[in-house]
Amino acid sequence: PENVLLAKCGPCPDLTRFNPGLRVKLADLGNSCWREKHFSAGIGTQEYRAPEVILETGYDTPCDVWSAACLAYELATGDYLFPALVEPKDIWMLVNMTSMLGEMPTEMREDYKNLVKKLDRAKLKDIPRVSLVQQIEECGMEEQKAEALSQWLLPMLALDPQLRATAGIAASHAFLELGVRPAK
Repeated sequence: PENVLLAKCGPCPDLTRFNPGLRVKLADLGNSCWREKHFSAGIGTQEYRAPEVILETGYDTPCDVWSAACLAYELATGDYLFPALVEPKDIWMLVNMTSMLGEMPTEMREDYKNLVKKLDRAKLKDIPRVSLVQQIEECGMEEQKAEALSQWLLPMLALDPQLRATAGIAASHAFLELGVRPAK
């Protein structure tokens, strides 16, 4: 992924398989700005955009936690969590988010409904309802590890930014102590 820096610790790492000597650092996840002064409403890598960024309802540091969760999912599975495949990409991403994570919070619901009205109703019926753990398992991770990864990611993927885990809470989650290896 474009937002990952690999730091070699020891001999040259084999990047085709999990390597405990490899250190991963997250790089810029979008347009940097001050919390008090936003330069743009459309920040971040498209596939990592939080719902509040897509809906342009205002954003703060919780959108970075969302982006980090999307990136962690990609590192673990090799796939985007909410791929931007079909036009209009942002709207379909939102539909997939609600399909997996539930209803938009009240303060975003009207904006969401107005955007979704633009979509083909027939195609909306074809959106599968799948849980995060099911989606992780479909990428090849065994059930117990998929459940552990899901339990770490879900608080970072709360649709309501006020309920989303903070970076500190996510960084101290027990999952990070498990050493769960990515799917092959």
